[in-house]
Amino acid sequence: MVKGKKYAIDRLKLDLALSIRSFCLYFLPNGKYVGGEYTVGSLGGEPGKSLKICLTEEKTGMWKDFATGESGNNLLDLLCKMRGGDFRAACEEAANWLNNPERYGIKPQGFIRQLNGESSMSLLLPAHLRSQRKPLRLKHHNFYDLTGGIIHDRTTLARLLGVNGESLDHAVGDGVLKFFDQQTNGRCWSVVDKDHYVRQDRRLDGKPFIFQDQSMAKARTMGSPSWPVGIPTPKEVIMLAEGSSDFLAAYSLAYSEDLGNIAAPVTILGASNVIHPDALKHFQGKRVLGFPDYDAAGITGMSRWRKQLIDIAAEFEVFDYTGMVRDDGQPVKDLRDFLHIDVDQWEQSLAVRHPLGSFLNPPLNQ
Repeated sequence: MVKGKKYAIDRLKLDLALSIRSFCLYFLPNGKYVGGEYTVGSLGGEPGKSLKICLTEEKTGMWKDFATGESGNNLLDLLCKMRGGDFRAACEEAANWLNNPERYGIKPQGFIRQLNGESSMSLLLPAHLRSQRKPLRLKHHNFYDLTGGIIHDRTTLARLLGVNGESLDHAVGDGVLKFFDQQTNGRCWSVVDKDHYVRQDRRLDGKPFIFQDQSMAKARTMGSPSWPVGIPTPKEVIMLAEGSSDFLAAYSLAYSEDLGNIAAPVTILGASNVIHPDALKHFQGKRVLGFPDYDAAGITGMSRWRKQLIDIAAEFEVFDYTGMVRDDGQPVKDLRDFLHIDVDQWEQSLAVRHPLGSFLNPPLNQ
């Protein structure tokens, strides 16, 4: 624990571990992926292979510099060593890099996550350069490879996600669902912001993305992940989801309940993100219905977004899946699961019959 500060150190270590690949590429960009490790020359970050960081699940974040014998069990310790042993500075730098310092009891330091995995952190600059650095701004991208796709693309995607295929026509029409070909990964689908601030790609066969370094991930995100896909919208109600799959599930729910004229699906591409400050104005006076993923990250993310919007939106309610089960008997964990509840639950659910009315209240609405 940092003296004089009540920082949430364990939470900070865990969140760093969950972002380990991004951490390595940002703080040690001259390294390489070798098997289940990330290798670099030393704590100084030069190319080489003396310093190894473990990426495998059971040892994620463990590291050792075989040239000096220094080692540690987590990424926060590694960053502390890289910053000359200043643990407080390492905590603040890591929290700001994660773009949510208040989550760890740390005052924000002016950090803004930038596009395409790049970041700005004034603490990393020499003092004489800090005043010269301009604040980072949102950037429009020319996502030239994206198209509206064909009927077969939408049919395949509807089957993959378990959503209504006709609802995907509306997503394509709104300009937020696109398709493209990728040499290594084949046919892919993409959720993209109408202003091209951000996009998230996934494979149409449901398999993970394979990158040039042979690492894998279920999705590839480009642009500013804190920008909500689906805004601005003139519609009164915002159906706020997490991630690209639940975003399209929101389109399916809106279509099946004939809400298209008044409700707009919107998504944040990742529970760890905060809503970009420039986007908050687009929620002004709206009624927001939150559909969280029922895991620790999803609940935390939805709570964070509600905190950001509670004084901006006209109303913010959160859907409660407690006690609901899919038609195969499995518990409902997210909006996609909710689309597959059995007929009896569908008829009994006030949230479905009256989706703009009062929702159940525990625990996020309190």
